[in-house]
Amino acid sequence: MAEAIATRQRRKQTERTAATRTALLDATIASLVETGYASVTTAEIAQRAGVTRGAQAHHFGNKAELVTAAVRHLASRLVTDFAREHREALSGSRAIERMLDQMWDLHRSELFAAAIELWNAARTDPELRVPLKGLEADVMEAIGRTATLLHPWVSEGHDATKLLSTTMSTMRGLAMLTFVQDDVTREWRAARQHLLELWLSRSADS
Repeated sequence: MAEAIATRQRRKQTERTAATRTALLDATIASLVETGYASVTTAEIAQRAGVTRGAQAHHFGNKAELVTAAVRHLASRLVTDFAREHREALSGSRAIERMLDQMWDLHRSELFAAAIELWNAARTDPELRVPLKGLEADVMEAIGRTATLLHPWVSEGHDATKLLSTTMSTMRGLAMLTFVQDDVTREWRAARQHLLELWLSRSADS
């Protein structure tokens, strides 16, 4: 009996810990996107998350560690969400178009905005630069993993990795343009058509 009670208590504690951590990570992303890295404070994040400063410090030692963990958390969540929402089986050009549109949606999400904010801040912030090492690769890998998870044929062939990298680099550059230009619909349509032709050409050659 006592052991069962202890087990339930440990489970509840684990659930509370996970809930606190998730609340902090979600609050961090919201603050990062709304106000930018320079203006974000751990006190503001703790208040937004509804937790004490002590709880925040227990989970994450400093601001740089917290924001880096938050972007990784968001990347993982978006991959899971996209895999759940887009299960329709397509083939040929429709499959490629769906893949391109899904990847573009990710580049327009808060994940990309938050990641760009951190990459820019890391240029002049040595404390942030250390935990940020590898984050860019992780974020880009998450986007690429979404594509290959939903469309396994994307990873087939020796040139698939290069073409996937080209696709993401094109989208990244275009997504950054949205920070200074409200509407990039025309530019996206042109880029989408070009990328579609590249993927169709690869599909025909494989």
